[in-house]
Amino acid sequence: LTVSGTVKTIGDYAFAGLSITKLALPASVTSLGDSAFEGCASLKSVTLPDKLQTIGQSAFRAPNELTSIYIPEGVTYIGANAIGVTEGNAPIFNFVIRGVSGSIAEDYAKHNGLTFRVDGFIEVTDTASGASVTILGEDTGRYVLSLKKISDSLSPAVLLAGNEYALLYNIQLMNGYEEAVLEGTAEIRFPIPSGVNSLAAKVFAYDASGAFTEIEATVENGYFVFRHFSLGNFVITNASLDNLITITVYHSFADGSEASPTELILATIGANYSVKPVLLDGYKANHNALSGKVEGNFSLTFTYQEEASLTTGADSSDESGTPSVKPKPKKDPYQILLIIIEIVLILALLAAIIALIILNTKKKKEENEKDTIAVEAAKDAGKVDRFAKTMVVPDLPTQEIDIQSLFADEPEEDTSAIEEILKNSSLKDNSQNK
Repeated sequence: LTVSGTVKTIGDYAFAGLSITKLALPASVTSLGDSAFEGCASLKSVTLPDKLQTIGQSAFRAPNELTSIYIPEGVTYIGANAIGVTEGNAPIFNFVIRGVSGSIAEDYAKHNGLTFRVDGFIEVTDTASGASVTILGEDTGRYVLSLKKISDSLSPAVLLAGNEYALLYNIQLMNGYEEAVLEGTAEIRFPIPSGVNSLAAKVFAYDASGAFTEIEATVENGYFVFRHFSLGNFVITNASLDNLITITVYHSFADGSEASPTELILATIGANYSVKPVLLDGYKANHNALSGKVEGNFSLTFTYQEEASLTTGADSSDESGTPSVKPKPKKDPYQILLIIIEIVLILALLAAIIALIILNTKKKKEENEKDTIAVEAAKDAGKVDRFAKTMVVPDLPTQEIDIQSLFADEPEEDTSAIEEILKNSSLKDNSQNK
């Protein structure tokens, strides 16, 4: 956790119980409230500023993973059970309070049964650059300091005016194979770069979040000399990096939706800017570039419209070979809803048609079955009159049946012989009667 460089007081319970592993307080802090960092179970290291004056009671009470702490000479008050005690206010075994002999830190350690160690100052020098740091601690002979120049400019992160410069450096202190943990603040002696006007130059700390913090520095025998609670990236510049202007760049489609994430560009007053649109497959921006001079905070907007004819084939890329971003097609939610409703209606209509077909087929099948049953019943009853046109089937619903159709396939009998016999018989009977 790194607290802002303008904070002077850390309030009661401000960070109590939080998951903090490393704490570095800025030089501006003068007071820590009661239980400010109590119960930070993961806390392993703490760096207190030289200007700190008061430490509230239970400020660093366990649970935590601290085994030692350096208390600056300027501290005049330490509250009860502030450091090096358990949750039950018992002294932590082998906990070390480090500080200056005769200070209130030594009195606190003795009163609470803790080990006190007088820390000396160790100066570590980088022979290649001539830079050096002076820290509190025990000289183990394993410290190695390195100073490296990273860049002659802060671009593209920060745009500078034509008469401005910014030199970015990194300072690293190793203790064996691990990065050294600072106790208190370090005094840094930094060789003034060639061509830099030391009277006009400023020193800024540049942290991982991209924030710049100006550090008070003096000039001694060709060196910038300053104190800071941590090492890392530093900038030597004549620009006001603590008062940067923000340029907000928006990328949107014609309907107002976002085409690409919003960009934030930092710049100093008077800097020249030139911003280009992003590449989107099938779309063209309303400007090829927007440029001008920075005078204050402002915003720029690129609007992207679909091109009349889209290029197909290989993926497009910019001049650097970086593939361009292909936007996802924008869909109207109401249009999607209408499509879904149409699909549902079509499915419902198909279901109704299928149901009608099934019912009609079933009805015809039932009628055919009834006709078959009626015919079979009539045959079994033996009451069929071959020469009748219709018949009534007993015990069944009355139906007219074409009897001739039932025997359509049987051959007609020859009745001429029978009729001749009957005729002769009739003639014989008539002759006898006479």
